[in-house]
Amino acid sequence: MFGFNVKTYGPLSLTLILMLAAVGCKSTGGNSGVSSSNRSSQSTIPQVVRFTIWLDILDKDIGGNSPAKAADKLLDGSARAAVFNLQGLGRLYADTDSSFDKARKRFKALEDGIGGFEKWNDLYDKAKENGSSAGAIKKLETKRDAAKAALEAMLVSEKYIPADGSKGYLETFRSFLNKFPWKTPEEDRLIMLGKLKSELETVKTTQYDFTHLEEGNGIHEFRRKMRWISMEARALNGLVIHKPLADGCPVEVWKDLATSSYASSKYGALPPSAMEKSPTAVTPCLYVRIAKAIDQLGSIKDSLEAADNINEGEASDGSLPADQAAVQAILDEMLKNDLFGKLQAELSVK
Repeated sequence: MFGFNVKTYGPLSLTLILMLAAVGCKSTGGNSGVSSSNRSSQSTIPQVVRFTIWLDILDKDIGGNSPAKAADKLLDGSARAAVFNLQGLGRLYADTDSSFDKARKRFKALEDGIGGFEKWNDLYDKAKENGSSAGAIKKLETKRDAAKAALEAMLVSEKYIPADGSKGYLETFRSFLNKFPWKTPEEDRLIMLGKLKSELETVKTTQYDFTHLEEGNGIHEFRRKMRWISMEARALNGLVIHKPLADGCPVEVWKDLATSSYASSKYGALPPSAMEKSPTAVTPCLYVRIAKAIDQLGSIKDSLEAADNINEGEASDGSLPADQAAVQAILDEMLKNDLFGKLQAELSVK
């Protein structure tokens, strides 16, 4: 149905593609209560489908559950990726209507809540595995429990799970999407590609300080900027796709990336979609270099966080000289090979 050929496009994540195929063919209704006739008319609008495929995933973890049960399902399931994509779409459309910017903030609050719970839960597990002191484990257990309680409270306060049984935010947001006066697909396409090119320019021109993990434009912020490019491209649900592998790679040292494990990761795969009539194709090895960088930076970030938090005492925000050099080398290689400029040029092709 999607016209997808593995030999042509390379090793995209089969799980991701099947998931998107399943939810992408749904109506835009989900739990929204929108009339079937309205859902039918909206189901042909690519912009609406971009949102609803992720809303459907989120509904599975939240709908009908208590805040406590929803928090556990959000931690264990695939909802965090869906929330990231919804937040990314909110970013892309934020200056179109204030409701999109409000959606971005609400989905960010949800992602932050899930991320906080996940972070402290993972660090708690690592501390136990590493045989950390009882004091360190207790400290992390307290932070984990507090993060879960904060997530539960946020699910109620942001009306993902309304305490009074009223219409929830996801249902309200679906109704907004179905009534919104969307631009034509071609007009929308040019705007969205322009947004992605702007994101690439930001990564390329930002002055970073890799002596910090979190503060300012440190290691984590560099990774966030890279990750947004990947998530926003993926969230556009087939507007951006991979070129055929046969087209090759313009950077010799990256030629094997298109068939590596990074290409089938959530940051390297780009799902096709029958909804998009004029997709823009990018060279797989270039796009997957971003996925590899996200993975590399994530490993460094996780290592620094673990070293700081699995022992007693206060965590610092510093990074080791070796980590600073490793992160700088990642950025330098991408700049040397003009990764961002090459992708910007490909996104400019009409």
